[in-house]
Amino acid sequence: MPVSDHDLVDAWKQVLTLSRLAAGNTVTLLTGSHTHSQTLAAATAAVRALGATATRVDLEPVNAGKSLSRDPLAYLGTTPLTGNRAAMAACLASDVVIDLMLLLFSPEQQRILDAGTRILLAVEPPKSCCA
Repeated sequence: MPVSDHDLVDAWKQVLTLSRLAAGNTVTLLTGSHTHSQTLAAATAAVRALGATATRVDLEPVNAGKSLSRDPLAYLGTTPLTGNRAAMAACLASDVVIDLMLLLFSPEQQRILDAGTRILLAVEPPKSCCA
């Protein structure tokens, strides 16, 4: 059974509250062509419901041809943020970055964390936990 939009927004609100997101905070949602649309919509709705400002930065994968699987994000190395000063500035100016495209183990991820910005990674589509 699919996860309802309502349940997914509630789950995001819970995660964001546990992550200390507060009204007036800024959130950058990093997305790409393979970002799950329901996850993006629910995360954005939850950010706004908690009184924070959501900014979406949509970037294309840069290493899709080097990936050894069907997943264009499976190649770890240069990321869409590498050399992208405007996108990095948005991330560095945010209280929270919601990574919906997979920056895992990248220098850009470390730079964002070193700046004090919190990162939430969510690249798997939602699944129902119960039958």
